[in-house]
Amino acid sequence: MAEDFLEPIYQDAKIFSELKQIVEWIRICNVEEAVEKWNQLAPSLTEICKKYLQWNAEQGQNLWNHLQQIIGKDKDLQLFCDAIEHDLLPLLENYMKQWGEIYVEDDLFTFETTLSGFLTMKDVKRNMYLHSTLDPMWEARMLAKYIYEPDREAYSILGCGLGYLAYQLYDISAGSIVINIFEPNAKMVEYALQYGVLAWIPKDKLNITIDEDVLPFLNSAANETVGFYIFPPVIQGLPEETKSIICELSTNYITAKMHSQIETINFFRNVRGSSKAVSEFDRTCLKKEFVVVAAGPSLDDNLVFLQECKGKKTIIAVGTVFRKLVQKNIIPDIVVILDSREPTFKQLEGVEDQKVPMILGLTAYWEFAAKYQGETYLVPITGTQNCIKYNTEYAREHHMNQWQCGGTVTSLGIETAIQFGAKKIYLVGLDLAFPGGYTHAKDTIARTQVNLDTLIPVEGVGNQTVYADTSFIIYKKQIEEQIAHAPEITYVNMSKTGVRIHGTEELI
Repeated sequence: MAEDFLEPIYQDAKIFSELKQIVEWIRICNVEEAVEKWNQLAPSLTEICKKYLQWNAEQGQNLWNHLQQIIGKDKDLQLFCDAIEHDLLPLLENYMKQWGEIYVEDDLFTFETTLSGFLTMKDVKRNMYLHSTLDPMWEARMLAKYIYEPDREAYSILGCGLGYLAYQLYDISAGSIVINIFEPNAKMVEYALQYGVLAWIPKDKLNITIDEDVLPFLNSAANETVGFYIFPPVIQGLPEETKSIICELSTNYITAKMHSQIETINFFRNVRGSSKAVSEFDRTCLKKEFVVVAAGPSLDDNLVFLQECKGKKTIIAVGTVFRKLVQKNIIPDIVVILDSREPTFKQLEGVEDQKVPMILGLTAYWEFAAKYQGETYLVPITGTQNCIKYNTEYAREHHMNQWQCGGTVTSLGIETAIQFGAKKIYLVGLDLAFPGGYTHAKDTIARTQVNLDTLIPVEGVGNQTVYADTSFIIYKKQIEEQIAHAPEITYVNMSKTGVRIHGTEELI
């Protein structure tokens, strides 16, 4: 259990999360469960009022009066919820202050009181908090609800924190899952037991592995019946050789979760529109040498090459560079779009009336297909995309294979060339790094500058050192795998300032 002096504080603090849960249930019309929870809380709230009256008669009476007023509003659920949020919770925050401020410091962390009463912890070396400074238990509740999937038998968490997420996963699942915690630092588990809520999870529902090696966690997370989560602060303390692996896993997971809903909307908007399946694309006029044009800064070094390729090679442009190429009178033969986010639609401004055929991932942002005046074609893809079942169903319905595609639109461009029978593929602007500190080529909407000091040094073209971020490193690996699956094609990397892409010829 936590320190003896913390247990009564934490029992009172737990009421914050339960009151917020009541409000949330009422807002979504789960009234019956909300009323039941309110009735269960009534004795605890009464006891708090009694204690508050002893500590501070005036404030205790104020809390009691407001509690009675809230009970009187339980026939009007909107007023009831508003009163809990606006009146009761702030008064309970004042009540929690009567327990006094808690501040514990050691060489690595400080443990501090929050408004809800649960402790948060701060990494002294990095000067960063690991949990909310307001209500870490409710923060964990929201995260647990976000990642929890009822079909999972267990959840594996890399990093312990103070045990809030582990407890909330246990609670949300009604104790139906096992929580596996993998923690590199044994001291963190001690903290979670001493200052956190890890002990609130029954021992038969909790497995703790203390190991600096992340392999046991990776093996556990690879199980299809096991959900997983990577506690972000733990990544910084990992050895460099394993950090990139965990970053990739975390990035893919978070990206998938973030994009799931919007991609589902995009899918249905796209398939209900006028787009054709990519299997209907007329490939007869395409040249067998392809140029895939990405948006890296080195694109500007290859504009003359692209001018020379017009009519001689099949040019595939990613959406980011479509407008730039049109302005340079380099009209591509195909445009590819993958991104599901609304802001990327700005790529099309000024070129909506072009007649270049456009190929879109099934879950690409829906307005591309809806507003572009040229022919649009939908392609079901596999790889890092969400909505896997929708892609699979679409492919089955249209008697076609799913295309292999990574997380970058350039990967879709490369796959288009592969699927359309390329013998040779020139890769233009595929830097996957930040030449000169820039993210993109000139005159593209995404072009910004970055601080190279915050990036990762990687092997570049011609054995030089270039600088990339985690996403670029992931995309590089995905493209290399894509190339390896079609080794009969010759690939030429036209960038002289980007990352080295294995499987490609270089011009340096």
